[in-house]
Amino acid sequence: MKIIAVQINPEYMETPMSIFGVPEDIIITGNRYFDDHVTTDYENVVRALESGEDMDSFGDGYSWYRNATDFFTTELPRDRKYTTQEIGKLKKLFAAYGESDRDDAEITAKVLSLVTGLNYKWHCISGYSQSDWNNLLCPDGYDVRALESEYFGMGAEYSIAVLDDETKTDITDAEELQEYVWSYLNTSCQYFPDGCNVAEQIAQEYGADVKDVVIVKFDGYEKIERYKIA
Repeated sequence: MKIIAVQINPEYMETPMSIFGVPEDIIITGNRYFDDHVTTDYENVVRALESGEDMDSFGDGYSWYRNATDFFTTELPRDRKYTTQEIGKLKKLFAAYGESDRDDAEITAKVLSLVTGLNYKWHCISGYSQSDWNNLLCPDGYDVRALESEYFGMGAEYSIAVLDDETKTDITDAEELQEYVWSYLNTSCQYFPDGCNVAEQIAQEYGADVKDVVIVKFDGYEKIERYKIA
């Protein structure tokens, strides 16, 4: 078996996120120069945290809420009742909110976890440029590096041709290999996050040896002079 992987021009690269969008349970927000992706639960959590409600005043006849349970049930609706233990955790988190941006981000993730039942964590993700950053809140089960890479358009997409023992080629020139793969019928495109070893990952996925994987990387453009009769 021989595998040839040709990098697609980054200008035309597609990532899972650019094709299918941001996963529904992912929150990305904070940098006004990038598009936000938030959930209704997240919006409820932020609104409740920033409301500044004095829970000690609940039930005094002047507050809208009878007690903390009434407040959380109203402002942070979910399909099951809050337990006494959860109400206690929420009260402590709300009391600690407002100390610092980093602490507030982590508190938001913890409150969101209690509301949804998913274990959310806060991450600050960044791209190649200093201005490329944003806040990411995602539950367990996601590869944060992959999400970061997809969101900022990093990483690389490859067109992969798997040659069996009957289909061989002795081509070694990069340009000719690129043309060969482009004309090969049984190819597939695959995205690889920034920082991963493409050859090792391809070998693992196809059950091949790394030495049998040929990587052809995009190497920029050539400027060619052209002439015409005036």
